[in-house]
Amino acid sequence: MEKKKLLIDTDIGDAPDDAFAIYMAMRMGAEIVGITTVFRDTEKRAEMVRELLSAYGEGYETVPVVAGAGDTETDDAADLIIDACKKYGKELTVVAIGPFTNIARAIKKDAAAMSLADRVVIMGGAYFRQYADWNVMCDAESAAVMFDALDNLECIGADVTHMLDIGRHNADVIAAHKAEGGARGLVSRLYAEWREENPDDNNVLHDPLAVYCALHPNACGMCDAHVAVITEGYGRGITLNTESYRKAYMNPAFEGRDTERKVLVACAVSSKAFISVFMRLFE
Repeated sequence: MEKKKLLIDTDIGDAPDDAFAIYMAMRMGAEIVGITTVFRDTEKRAEMVRELLSAYGEGYETVPVVAGAGDTETDDAADLIIDACKKYGKELTVVAIGPFTNIARAIKKDAAAMSLADRVVIMGGAYFRQYADWNVMCDAESAAVMFDALDNLECIGADVTHMLDIGRHNADVIAAHKAEGGARGLVSRLYAEWREENPDDNNVLHDPLAVYCALHPNACGMCDAHVAVITEGYGRGITLNTESYRKAYMNPAFEGRDTERKVLVACAVSSKAFISVFMRLFE
């Protein structure tokens, strides 16, 4: 079977799930054609990506890695995304697991190129339990650009990924590999360090589910939804699912919006099955 081609846009370095997601992509044999970094210190994030790719080896150390928009404003990442979409077309899935600044910049530079990709799978938003998810909240304006422009968007929301808490036992299993060499040891060390610094946080597999869905399109139950990103006021960062809201016709702010335009949003996942798949990466 032909490997799936992925371009991954990541804010690796804050929570451990970005590193988990990239590690999962490599372990599952994905053909990663590029990785871009986003938000704040993107150069440092790019260094982390290169370290992980090199630790894994097997050709992944040659994957192009580009620091994108953050503390230093640059369109280099957007250019890589555009070039990959033009080169690979429907063979490519773009996976965005950080704030959506690079994606929006790519859309503004060449929206037609972004439509060439088979799918743009994101981890972000919350569509059934409405709240402001981190990846949207960090740059709500860019998220709005993305939702308004892309017809090939598939959204793995935090209200679904929050079902994927691995629990204390599995957390201990992962951390136990921290003394190893290679990519598994590196990911385990990153996780163990984060866990020590954040003992009260849950151990949730947000970004790995997005990567898994990019590789296995039927992994989540998906629903059609019209989504409007709120960019101002108390609701800033909320991805409003107007299928649930149902009062768009009464709200003057929706005048002129195409509320018939839909994207796919995750509405169900088998948490037990996915956690089992993920934990096999640490056997």
